[in-house]
Amino acid sequence: MRRGVLLVALLLAGFGPAHAQAVVAIRSTSHDDYGRLVFDWPEQVGYEVRQEGDRIVVRFDRPARFRLRAASRAPRNVREVTEAGDSIVIETLPGTRMRHFRTGTRVVMDFRDATPASRRAAEERAGRPDPAAGSSSAAPPVGRAEMLTREEVERMPEEERLRQGFFAVMAALDPNPPNGPRMFRYFLARNLQQLGYGAQAARPMPDAEFSEAVAAYQRQIGAPPTGRLTLGEGERLLRMPNLLTETRISAGPRSVTFADDQASATGTWIGQERAYEHPVNQSQITCIRRDGRCYEASSRVGLADNDATGVLLTGFVVYRVREWSREGLRAEAEWPCTMGTLMIRPAPGDVTLTRRPKRTAECAGSADAADGTVLLGDGFDATWQYYQQRRAEALGAVSPGLRAQMEGLLSATRGGAGGIAAPR
Repeated sequence: MRRGVLLVALLLAGFGPAHAQAVVAIRSTSHDDYGRLVFDWPEQVGYEVRQEGDRIVVRFDRPARFRLRAASRAPRNVREVTEAGDSIVIETLPGTRMRHFRTGTRVVMDFRDATPASRRAAEERAGRPDPAAGSSSAAPPVGRAEMLTREEVERMPEEERLRQGFFAVMAALDPNPPNGPRMFRYFLARNLQQLGYGAQAARPMPDAEFSEAVAAYQRQIGAPPTGRLTLGEGERLLRMPNLLTETRISAGPRSVTFADDQASATGTWIGQERAYEHPVNQSQITCIRRDGRCYEASSRVGLADNDATGVLLTGFVVYRVREWSREGLRAEAEWPCTMGTLMIRPAPGDVTLTRRPKRTAECAGSADAADGTVLLGDGFDATWQYYQQRRAEALGAVSPGLRAQMEGLLSATRGGAGGIAAPR
């Protein structure tokens, strides 16, 4: 077991910095008339808050790793929480009143509903109408024919649900979200602008312009240009800008060594019959003949389809060696609903894992019942191709005008650098 823990530790060392930083969770809650963010520091720290209209910048006096996933559902009166260098940037609704204080080691920020006076002041600063009074930043209304109930949405097959109106489904699943439908409208309009649709202006997008931008986006992705988003179109729109700019993680090269008493292999699992469920992964396998065991320590990044965030997952598997000869070895492992056979062949240097689902009633239809063969290969090539596919999907949603600008910039860069190729 010590050997396995050491393998996991060594493997994870390649995925992050060696130095330690404070890990700070951010908690998000919503109440009747205010939203709250809590920064859970392990010790008391100093901080400063700077407010620039609807934008609030919080800077602490020491570096940290902030867990933003807990704040992915923004509290009441907050549009978005992001990390910018050593600061946290909070975008609020117009007129939101903010206060902050410290309690123990926690830093607390409250975002109270706008008053008529604070809303008017925000309008004067921004030179725009009040979104709560039926302005251009309100979400498109849901027609009576489009209205759905939560039960109807949950019973629908996935394909049918994706064809429903975006705002109709959102209203059915969460009829009273903390920020109302304006929150969804804000992000959709922002992403349309980032993809080159609509006027590139620092103001809310009027309804007519929003519908025209949606129709242009729909034409670009090959959908009917109705000007009203379906759930599938809206979900794709929300994730596209993130995929264009996501940070790429690359695993290391493949290596295989084989001797009479010990064997080892390092690389990335690549699907043969179909894509591997976690394309960004790395495994290190050590087989010891006298133990009759092979030990695999693995790390993989679980990337979501709808954004560019990921979760680092780790695993440790023990295989029983069934055969060991000069031609190679065969080892087996068992999971709750899957049987696996590991093969290492020193002559060609092949390492494969064949998985077979268990034929039991408990495992029928289980997502854990994996099957097929994966090959341990070079990590760079596999992850490069995977990210290229994600980026190609995102580029397909970019407006022709913005795409022409991007291609012109790339051509100019190639002309100055003598060509750009994928690094090897």
